[in-house]
Amino acid sequence: MAQAIAPPTLSGVAFMGFETDEPEQRIRLKEVMEAADITIGELWLQYFSMSGAAGEYEVQAYVEGVLSLPATERELLAMAANEICSGAGPDDGLPS
Repeated sequence: MAQAIAPPTLSGVAFMGFETDEPEQRIRLKEVMEAADITIGELWLQYFSMSGAAGEYEVQAYVEGVLSLPATERELLAMAANEICSGAGPDDGLPS
């Protein structure tokens, strides 16, 4: 199988605003969302409850590959998707 060629970079950041690992992160997030039947709205709500800074439309544009997000926001989106998949919510683990 042929190995993909990475886009040209300058100081670790790919041209056109996307970091070199961002496309792979986006693809993985999209795969998880499809497998778990997570909507953009569900993902954004969980992400926002975890202090995510991007709006719902920005998250949708990121998932569609139209918009770049900073690494910290991408990590929060991945964590939000993982929490949805695991059934964890913002109140889980807290005494009632």
